[in-house]
Amino acid sequence: MSRDGSDAAGAAGPSRATVNKRGGKSDAAPREASRTPAAIFVAVLIGAAAIFAAYMIQNMEDTGNVRGPGKYAAAIPALRAVAAQLLHPEKGILAADESPTTFGARLAGHPNKPTLRQTWRRILLTTPGLATHISGVILHEETFAQTADLQAARAAGVLLGIKLDNGTAPMGPKQAGELHTRGLGGLAGRCTTFHTKHGASFAKWRAVFRAGAHTPSKAAIRRNSKDLASYAAAAQKCGLVPIIEPEVLADGDHDLSRAANASARVLRGVFRALKKRGDVDVGAVLLKVAMVTPGSSSVMAATPEQVG
Repeated sequence: MSRDGSDAAGAAGPSRATVNKRGGKSDAAPREASRTPAAIFVAVLIGAAAIFAAYMIQNMEDTGNVRGPGKYAAAIPALRAVAAQLLHPEKGILAADESPTTFGARLAGHPNKPTLRQTWRRILLTTPGLATHISGVILHEETFAQTADLQAARAAGVLLGIKLDNGTAPMGPKQAGELHTRGLGGLAGRCTTFHTKHGASFAKWRAVFRAGAHTPSKAAIRRNSKDLASYAAAAQKCGLVPIIEPEVLADGDHDLSRAANASARVLRGVFRALKKRGDVDVGAVLLKVAMVTPGSSSVMAATPEQVG
């Protein structure tokens, strides 16, 4: 699923999250027929990338490349148990956290009404056998008004997650074209509400970065990494397992080398910020990673062997 910048468990390092993305077609029959193989394919790709990211981060710790003061927090057993449940080897996490605006862009001419969005999400959450292949579902806060549907998903053994970021906004003029993620204001209260009132078990926060000749800038990496760490700490304090998603966007004409360099710099920045805080159990954090590929308008293609 193509996304732009306008929307959005182990002791040694972060857990890895596998997220199944859905397309935007309105014809239900072809979608249903292709969902299982597509989900498996995406799970394999993102899982492989996550393993690489976890290895790289472990190596950074072993060699001291995550520099700076601080240390990771002690283990939080209850949250690690939830992380382990989300990472069931035969299941994936379903991303259904589209904002109403993004949802409307996928309706192929149908009116973007709340009742239609509710009906579609009800179909997802009450699908027979959902828990056979799905360990958790990331939801937009609008969906948490559908109490009966949420109860049905929980009763089936599916964990519920909440998208806590509020989208992106431009950074200052010195970082033209770069974005930061909004939503830290009142975050602790929102975390508590979704966990205690609505039964959410985990959360997600997305930050986006652009790979270019001068981006991502140090300022963009520093700010977004700090915000991701603040979100992770707030989520864990109220009982939610945080998914962190530092995404290097595919938009642009960058080559594979530039994409890889940007991804490595971003990951180092994120885990440096987590370590500096000292109150985040990284063994109860899920890292949602994307494949490192050339930009969508790049003239330099990459083979599967180069990417994998």
